[in-house]
Amino acid sequence: MADLPLTSIMRRKRPRKLTKYGWGHHFVSKTNYHLIIPEADHESMPLVDDFLDLQTHLFHGLIHCNGFGHLLSIKGTAGGSKYLHDKELMDLWDRICTNLRTRKITVKDLSRKSSMYLRLLYGVGYGHSWHGKWGYKFCRGSFGVAELDYFRAIKDLSSLQLDQIVKDFGDTDKCREIKQIFRHYKDMSETPLMTLKDLLGFMLTIKSYAPLHINKKATAAPSCSTSKPLVIANKEDGKWSAKRLGEAAEVIATVLKEKNAEKLCHGKMTRHDLRAAARVHIGDTGLLDHVLSLDNVDVGTHVVCRTKNPGTHIFEFSLEELGNGIKASEPARQPGVDVYCDLVYLYNNILVDYPGLKWVNEATWVVLNSKCFVKEWPLLDENDQFLTFTCRLMPLGETETTMEKGLPHGEVVVVVPPHATVGELKQAVENAAKNTYCIAKNFKVTNIEELEGFNDETLLSEAVASGIDLCVTGIGLALENRFRCQAGIESWEVRCTCGATDYDGEKMIQCNDCRVWKHTDCCGMKDTEVIPRVYICRACEVTDALNTIFFEEVIENM
Repeated sequence: MADLPLTSIMRRKRPRKLTKYGWGHHFVSKTNYHLIIPEADHESMPLVDDFLDLQTHLFHGLIHCNGFGHLLSIKGTAGGSKYLHDKELMDLWDRICTNLRTRKITVKDLSRKSSMYLRLLYGVGYGHSWHGKWGYKFCRGSFGVAELDYFRAIKDLSSLQLDQIVKDFGDTDKCREIKQIFRHYKDMSETPLMTLKDLLGFMLTIKSYAPLHINKKATAAPSCSTSKPLVIANKEDGKWSAKRLGEAAEVIATVLKEKNAEKLCHGKMTRHDLRAAARVHIGDTGLLDHVLSLDNVDVGTHVVCRTKNPGTHIFEFSLEELGNGIKASEPARQPGVDVYCDLVYLYNNILVDYPGLKWVNEATWVVLNSKCFVKEWPLLDENDQFLTFTCRLMPLGETETTMEKGLPHGEVVVVVPPHATVGELKQAVENAAKNTYCIAKNFKVTNIEELEGFNDETLLSEAVASGIDLCVTGIGLALENRFRCQAGIESWEVRCTCGATDYDGEKMIQCNDCRVWKHTDCCGMKDTEVIPRVYICRACEVTDALNTIFFEEVIENM
């Protein structure tokens, strides 16, 4: 989405990587570490000034020297990588962060598969975002969305009953196809699928298979169906190889040929009987269940046809010969042929455009506007040879309450020997702060709240336990320095009608009267609209109107 002029102005004042992804309220770190895997065309590109800002990198992670960082982009094969999948990149990044003892890493989850946002699809199917597989949890939402709102929305969408969905879509033209999709995956699953979470979670575990006929020369359609024979092959990263799928299909075809030779029941077999006979040769029941879940499978010059007996409602299988010169016609979209196509259909019609129930669409809106996720690594304090403390720095005269109201803060992790004294801890905190933050060059510790009453010669082991958080007060922090805060030194006031009180990465506009920032969306402006050069918010318009009426009455009474 292209940036509108005002958004770019905000980003010049508030560094994009720091405010959109969190930690804008932290002191500016002296050193930042970037892990970048550039696209192939930029592998030999010199590190020019704007190299870090390029949006084409296959992977870009940033870690500040205070242990906080951001996952800025991850594209993998979808972004053009020839070797690394996004999952492999995430595994690599997670191991790096773990080994470097990072504190917290944020990510703005904009990942998509086709037209589906994965934070919504995975949120309903698995209860967490795609990044949640690596421990990332809700950090903050846009437009005033709170953590409780997010989890309530996930719970409501996940608990939608499939039978109720069919009823709600009963008067629409989508009902028939939704019922077919539900029925297909219910038949395929060995456990009951009752809710939308059950269904999406099951579908997400099934791999999508690429078209590949066992016999590519076959062009005729089977006599049992006018639809195009279904194929059974997979991508290289699928659960079963094309060879194993082909072998399973051939075993099933052989069993049906033997049944035809016996001329019993016109060569038809129930799913139960066919599965039992095939298991003699194929021990992988999951492989058999997958092949038997497909409607028509092309095997050489024959097709394994699956039909439902109208009397018993049980699936029956038969082997039909290709012939009679009948060419395969283009099929209607069949459930199970492409799992991702089925997911897209359910995503667009149930999650995005649910008919009649306003709360479903509202819950979807909440999840889609929960984009910022964070992973926290616990502070390790396993080595008895050292004492470890997390120290939060505060200027002299400030308190925890005033710090929370707007002053930036800094944290350092200090490790000292077990025989260290209080004075040595203070010196270690000063050194760590000076090495970590730009404004702490002259920082001097004056007090440690948890150690009040202990002199500098007291052994730490006699005063406090290792692993606790310490509140450190001191002098010498250059709070007027332009490198004071990651988000800059400008004063920003956000007070939007949606409830947002801080910049959340969404487009905003500032009222020329009250100087308060609000979301353009909440002000009724569409993304395609040109941002006005002068904007007066509704509250100021009402105030101006009342003032005008007041002065007019005063003038009339003079």
